[in-house]
Amino acid sequence: MFHQKALTAENLDNGKLEMINNVSKNNERMQLTAKNSNRDFVGFKNIGNIKSRYDFGEIIGEGSFGRVKLAIDKQTNTHCAIKIINKAYTNVRPRRELLKNEIRILNDIAHGNILEIYELLHDAHSYYIVSEYIEGGQLFDYIQKCARSGHSQEVSSDTNSSNYLGRFSEAEVRFIAVQLFGALSYLHQKGIVHRDVKLENILVKSSH
Repeated sequence: MFHQKALTAENLDNGKLEMINNVSKNNERMQLTAKNSNRDFVGFKNIGNIKSRYDFGEIIGEGSFGRVKLAIDKQTNTHCAIKIINKAYTNVRPRRELLKNEIRILNDIAHGNILEIYELLHDAHSYYIVSEYIEGGQLFDYIQKCARSGHSQEVSSDTNSSNYLGRFSEAEVRFIAVQLFGALSYLHQKGIVHRDVKLENILVKSSH
């Protein structure tokens, strides 16, 4: 079974999402507030010591905002992905605005083919965006793997497709495209444009 996520943390890192219309929901939550000498984003919960809650593993992504690490939630023993953003990086106003826009969008969307955000945390030094972990990796890498192996795996038991030379059949491409277009249509209905749709920014949730 093949399932994809059409929106990833990486394309948000690059500030490639643009608002067509103002998204009013959660605007109040995302206003900046002063706390001691630091200006933190409202909506982030102070975690104190992040390692008391999560065990961190390998780096699984890097972007302009920071690194994404694989982690395990100690309370639920489940995997997740955590984007780590150094607070010093957000001292520059344009960067703060990019991050502010990202969080506003993430708080406003919920779709089966868009990366799910679990919680927003911060400590004295960093912001943490905790999201679901997509174990299959990028669609680009999946296609490359299929090409090297000389065949593609069936993306659905319904496709009844014949695979050869590492290529996807028309039925398989259609199966993937339906999920992708569904996610993009959802974003457009909410006044959001995704300006960096490419294979590297589509994640494979599961494949076997």
